[in-house]
Amino acid sequence: MSMKACYKFSLVAFNIIFVIIGALILGVGIWVKYGNDSFMSAFNMIPNIEAVNEAVPVEGGLTGLFESAALLLIIAGAVLFVIAFLGCCGAWKEIKLFLMIYAIIQAITFVGMCAGVIMFFAFPNTVNEQVEEQMVPLLREQYTTGVTMDADGNVVLPTETATLGWDLIQFKLGCCAVMNASEYIGNTVAEGGVWENNYTMSGVSMQAQVPPSCCKITGGPSSFNADDVGDLEFTDLNTCMMNKDPASTNMEGCYPTLLSTLSGYSIYCIAIGCTIAFIQLIAVFIAYQFFKELCAYTDVK
Repeated sequence: MSMKACYKFSLVAFNIIFVIIGALILGVGIWVKYGNDSFMSAFNMIPNIEAVNEAVPVEGGLTGLFESAALLLIIAGAVLFVIAFLGCCGAWKEIKLFLMIYAIIQAITFVGMCAGVIMFFAFPNTVNEQVEEQMVPLLREQYTTGVTMDADGNVVLPTETATLGWDLIQFKLGCCAVMNASEYIGNTVAEGGVWENNYTMSGVSMQAQVPPSCCKITGGPSSFNADDVGDLEFTDLNTCMMNKDPASTNMEGCYPTLLSTLSGYSIYCIAIGCTIAFIQLIAVFIAYQFFKELCAYTDVK
């Protein structure tokens, strides 16, 4: 088999796979957004979904977030399909213009991915500042009373959607506030916030420094189950709330805790990114070599 044929069939086979992948991603995105029996249709049937949407700090609320994700799938699938189709059709029909466009798009995508990765790792402080700037005021404006204890010592979840969201996140991640636990002190009603930090726990009245959801629970955050929240046992609830003792209080904020959790998966993200970049480089190389072979073949003829 000549090199020209080798490049041709390699490029066709390579891009057929990505045409299929692009079509599948596009189909999933369309189904999620527009299907009558799709995830979005079921999601919009949730009771009080409007209240949930108002509590989520993004445009359109949680519904808008899922719709944006579906739209992103549609765009990504369509772009992948078109790029792969150009490469496949250009190779099979030996259309040099298609091959040139395909190689250029792949090269631009590769450079864009590299630039995005460099910016993410080069400017982490900027990202952190933006998160703190946006989320801390939301905590100040949204968090009211939080979880309380009934007469039998069982945990009672709040009814306000936003406050409930913060409490569940803090329990599940074992964190407190956005960047650190001290943010709650400035969120009290006395300080101009909305957090009502006057609690009565086990007959003891207190002005809490942190809400109960910032306190450590027996078994750690991994043992938290929202369905069994009434049976939660705290390490030392009173000491945690009144003294913010590190032995009984989750001092780290939810944002750094989330970053720390996600960092455990960073090796997989890096591996996937490197694999995609390597595939793109191979695609550009094969397309370029095949383009040269076609030009040489045309010159010989």
